[in-house]
Amino acid sequence: MNNQSPKKDGLRNIVIGQKIQPVKLERAKEMRRQMTPAEKILWEHLRANRLHGLHFRRQQIIDGFIVDFYCHAASLVIEIDGKIHDQQIEYDVERDKILSARGLRLLRFKNEEITEKIDQVLMRIYQTCCENIAFPEIANYEVRRELIRANKTNGLKRLEQLQSVLIYLPITTQVILLAAQFWAEVRQTGKAAADPKSLDGDVILAAQAKIAELNQNQVIIATTNVKHLSLFVDAREWNDIE
Repeated sequence: MNNQSPKKDGLRNIVIGQKIQPVKLERAKEMRRQMTPAEKILWEHLRANRLHGLHFRRQQIIDGFIVDFYCHAASLVIEIDGKIHDQQIEYDVERDKILSARGLRLLRFKNEEITEKIDQVLMRIYQTCCENIAFPEIANYEVRRELIRANKTNGLKRLEQLQSVLIYLPITTQVILLAAQFWAEVRQTGKAAADPKSLDGDVILAAQAKIAELNQNQVIIATTNVKHLSLFVDAREWNDIE
């Protein structure tokens, strides 16, 4: 579950829908062709979803600014500061304010950190991204039981690692009450798009997402069962969450 910033409208029209001046677009393309050595090193680790499946874009235009790297699912901007940034401190401060007003988070790294401590840099990026991704208890249950059944010990260890870094959403009484309401509604209206055996888990997941949404979070469920879960909340295939 992607648990985004409380600023619901801030992330719209970043990847799709922006009005971009042709000169700015050409500048972004030029910067992709002329990446600095540090940018090239980091991009090799981020490109093609190489960092634990997280999707990053390079030289992304946001409100007229070109940021080095951007992960939409995690609302995260990454900047690599070379010597030129020492000469444009006021510009960077103003830009950071505008990006933060969008609900975006920013990470800055020095060139030396990329070239000398890349493993630490990647770990920090991953942990920061995980702060914006929630792990519902019902998902833990469904994945864990299958791993145990198949005797996949490495998978269980990986699951424990994820649980330690992601936001963990427990199943509360409030969740169960709302899930029961969802279940009754879809059965009464005949809108159920899931097998009856899996319906319980889906409505519990939807209830957890809805409660997070009611608490002023922008929530997207990453799922393969978009048809059913989208009856209640914003649900998308993982690859469609840009």
